Amino acid sequence: MLRAIIIYCLLFTYNSWSKDIVFKMEGSGRGIEYEVMSLDEKNKVILYKTEGNFKTDLDLYGGMDCLGVFKKINSAADLDLTCEFVDQNNDKMWASLIRKTEDIDAGVGRVFIIGGTGRWKYLSGSDCKYAVKLNKSIWFTSTICDIEEYKYLKFIERL
Repeated sequence: MLRAIIIYCLLFTYNSWSKDIVFKMEGSGRGIEYEVMSLDEKNKVILYKTEGNFKTDLDLYGGMDCLGVFKKINSAADLDLTCEFVDQNNDKMWASLIRKTEDIDAGVGRVFIIGGTGRWKYLSGSDCKYAVKLNKSIWFTSTICDIEEYKYLKFIERL
């Protein structure tokens, strides 16, 4: 009986891990400020653009471009970007990246996958968590997406 429980736990754990997709994203610079609304000396709202690259644990990789709003109000930093990811097969994914933090140079946030083409369309509606760190003029993120099993299976069958 104990052996059956251990096997079940291992299978359940493996199945849970198999639904995660891990993204590593990085970019150079802090982005381009297209328009800045200064509320006072310390507070501002910025229309913002940044770009970078990504790689997944499934060996998908490519470039990304993001547009959105960055708010710095009362020492808090809020970021709301919409990004387009284009992989090595020219398939696209669109996602919203949202972060609210006290530290501009590091923090955690959420990625909501809006849609995509090719295999990426199967991830639409998925929710991910990310952490970001800036080092001088380069930003790095680690993102984990917990994908529903049926979506994950559709996604990987196209690899």
